[in-house]
Amino acid sequence: LHDALPIFMNKYDREVRDSLELLDEVENILEIRCAPVTWPIGMGKTFRGVYHLLNDQALLFDAGGERLPHEFDVIDGIDNPLLDQQFPLEVAKLREDVDLIRSASSPFNLVDFLAGQQTPIFFGSGINNFGVQEILEALLDWAPQPQPRDATARMVEPAEAPFTGFVFKIQANMDPAHRDRVAFLRVCSGRFERGMKLWQVRTGKEIRATQVVAFLSQRRATIDDAYPGDIIGLFDTGELGVGDTVCEKKHPVTFIDFPVFPPELFARLSPESSMKRKQFLNGVS
Repeated sequence: LHDALPIFMNKYDREVRDSLELLDEVENILEIRCAPVTWPIGMGKTFRGVYHLLNDQALLFDAGGERLPHEFDVIDGIDNPLLDQQFPLEVAKLREDVDLIRSASSPFNLVDFLAGQQTPIFFGSGINNFGVQEILEALLDWAPQPQPRDATARMVEPAEAPFTGFVFKIQANMDPAHRDRVAFLRVCSGRFERGMKLWQVRTGKEIRATQVVAFLSQRRATIDDAYPGDIIGLFDTGELGVGDTVCEKKHPVTFIDFPVFPPELFARLSPESSMKRKQFLNGVS
């Protein structure tokens, strides 16, 4: 897949750093071109909303985290007189910033985004559910479809019927009430069904996937099926590991593992004084 993702600049209902400075920091540190898609109208107590550069719409902010995305008012056109009437102190700065962005920065380009050369920028206030819908809709429109995965001998296409998956992460103790261990698996091809028999290629063992969940932030939900591109969580007793291929036994494949970088230098540390254990732990951490 590509290396870039959309970036959401949060907390604009509070006093924050200058937006142009934030763009410069992203470009300098991440070494990627920024393409603003929305732009803030004010900040903090004077935060009035965001202007959508691609849709030529001003989305008006009204505090309240329970609001749904369609409940925010919209004004069409950056030159609309309604903006001057409602926000006379902020609209001049908005138009000046938008002119600067359009003349000095790169416009959003889907090809560059998918190539990992450009990142779209969105602004808003997450706690108020404002500006979030725009980045979610952008992901639906711009995110690439599931890609083929290298299985050494051949490429596994997502449209293939046999189920295959790849374990890319192991997380323990996600549920405070239980000492659980969850293996995160990306479905690479076929359809996953809860309860189906899976084959772990590395060990040659059969796995019965009866406890399967999908995650959204801190929430989890039991699922019955999944398709290529989906991420599912398998409750694991310690058999699965990062890099494992899971598939149907009748159609075995082995995906290429993640690159591993073992340490080349080792050192042994010991405290000079056993009475300064706290300082020693702070030093090695």
